[in-house]
Amino acid sequence: MSLLTAKREARFGAHQETDQIIELTDLEIYRLEQREQTVQVLSGCAWITSDGKDVIIVRGDEITLDPVDGGSIISSANLRPLVFETHLR
Repeated sequence: MSLLTAKREARFGAHQETDQIIELTDLEIYRLEQREQTVQVLSGCAWITSDGKDVIIVRGDEITLDPVDGGSIISSANLRPLVFETHLR
């Protein structure tokens, strides 16, 4: 899956099938799949909402998310591009 395809699917709520690197612009939001997964920020600052809780992580940080109804969402926390990697568990 190309980065452009990942961006397009992020906008329309498509689910990921494999580990991938995703780049979001400052105003994009990406819905993460409803599966246990690890998210690592490669560049920028991420705002993650999962199970009604907000978490902010920065470049080099990693978080493991449990599956939740409706999935989790991720976006840039500082109006700059965000690059992150997901690893399904």
